[in-house]
Amino acid sequence: MAMASANVVVPTEWIKNWEKSGRVPHTSYEREVNKLKIQMKAIDDNQEMPLNKKKKEKERCTALQDKLLEEEKKQMEH
Repeated sequence: MAMASANVVVPTEWIKNWEKSGRVPHTSYEREVNKLKIQMKAIDDNQEMPLNKKKKEKERCTALQDKLLEEEKKQMEH
C-alpha cells in the first residue's frame, strides 16, 4: 500500500525501510513538501479553475503537507 496524492507516491516499503534504519529522510520530506507548495501556487495562478475547486484542491494539498510534516516529526522522535 502507498500513500498517494496527485503527484506524490511514497511506497510503504520505503517507510518501513526508513523506520528500520533509524534514519529520517529529511531531504525526501523537504522535496515532497516543496512539490506541494509548487502545486498550491499553480492552483492559485490558474484563472480558469472555479474558486470552490481551488479551495478544495488547496485544502487537499495543505492536508497532505501537514501529514508529511507530522510523519517527519514522528520519525525524528523515534
